[in-house]
Amino acid sequence: MEESAFTTINLFDSHCHLEDERFNEDRDQVMARMAENRVRRCILAGSDLPTSQRIVDLTRQHENVYGVVGFHPHDAKFWTDECEARLTRWQQEKRIVGIGEIGLDYYYDLSPRDVQQQVFEKQLLLARRLGVPVVFHIRDAHGDVLDILRVHRQELPAGVVHCYSGSVESAREYLDMGFYLSFAGPVTFKNARKLLDVARFVPGDRLLVETDSPYLAPVPMRGKRNEPAYVRYVAQTVAQLRGVSLEELAAAATRNTCRLYGIEMEQPMTIRKTTEADLPAVMALYAQARGFMRQNGNAEQWTAGYPSQELVLQDIALARSYVCQENGQILAVFVLALGDDPTYAVIDGAWKNNRPYGTLHRVASSGQRRGMMDEIVRWAFQQIPNLRGDTHADNLPMQRAFLRNGFQECGVIHLEDGSPRIAYQKEY
Repeated sequence: MEESAFTTINLFDSHCHLEDERFNEDRDQVMARMAENRVRRCILAGSDLPTSQRIVDLTRQHENVYGVVGFHPHDAKFWTDECEARLTRWQQEKRIVGIGEIGLDYYYDLSPRDVQQQVFEKQLLLARRLGVPVVFHIRDAHGDVLDILRVHRQELPAGVVHCYSGSVESAREYLDMGFYLSFAGPVTFKNARKLLDVARFVPGDRLLVETDSPYLAPVPMRGKRNEPAYVRYVAQTVAQLRGVSLEELAAAATRNTCRLYGIEMEQPMTIRKTTEADLPAVMALYAQARGFMRQNGNAEQWTAGYPSQELVLQDIALARSYVCQENGQILAVFVLALGDDPTYAVIDGAWKNNRPYGTLHRVASSGQRRGMMDEIVRWAFQQIPNLRGDTHADNLPMQRAFLRNGFQECGVIHLEDGSPRIAYQKEY
């Protein structure tokens, strides 16, 4: 197999609130779960000066965190002349990419409606002067928002209606004005019939996905604190509604988010044959895998130095070792050996058919990340439909990756060194 694009899931949570105090105790763990679920980046949305300042601070600390700053309609009553100057100054920050969230909220009416409208217009025109996009918050107020936007139709900035909740008719008008629509947890709710129609209707180059976490957790997490990792469930639902794969929907939504906010697209992940020049990075990944399993009380053989450098060089020489690379960094290594490889003839007895097959094993990824390991299993199965897998009995992360992706345990095999491996296959 030649080097190829890695059909992978790269999600972008286009609207969340990681600055919220509900994440104070475990923010680092929440961001780790983002990575595990292939949510590569997120955008935080401000609601007043204090939240906007926290967002600025987080964008300075994390390269994958972006932000928009602004005044939510709930907090419009706190707007002062100083606010415009602060919002303007913050646009000079490297990862502050717009004004938001701004708009009208007539459901709670926490600020007087006339004040909401005034502050909304001020921020709308500020974004236009600065040349940055806006994020709209609209609840029970689409009519008045559209009236204001029509007045300023010739001077509108780019923007997105976050957590869209309106009709197809309103969606059409927002789209005609050049705006994007973003879908959040409610698109997964059983009573969201109107929203399902919108998700099918919106053009593929104008939709975004988000969590709005910690609010509005999607099914099947509804009722729990929401977090960016759960944007996968939103994307899955929208993909199903549109009749496309999750990978395709994720790629389109990420592309749209980057286009709207002027964020550089990441290079696609590639998978290629391992070379001797990769040896230091590959051995470091295997060392990380051993450390991960050692922390979890596993990996009796892996802690003894498996696989050895000699074995890895043998894999490279036989052209059966592969690496996953993204933005110049090697993130994973694995072996995909063809069935006629004599080195693996000893394990044939574990399977019940003799069709041409390949065997996936010795998988190690940065941090033994669940998302990465799942994608390697899926990619290998795309290459060789009669894929077999084997893993040491103490390699629990890899066992779970096989089981999550439809493989079944079909026996225990013993290699020439006597070490036990659990064998997996989709059909046996």
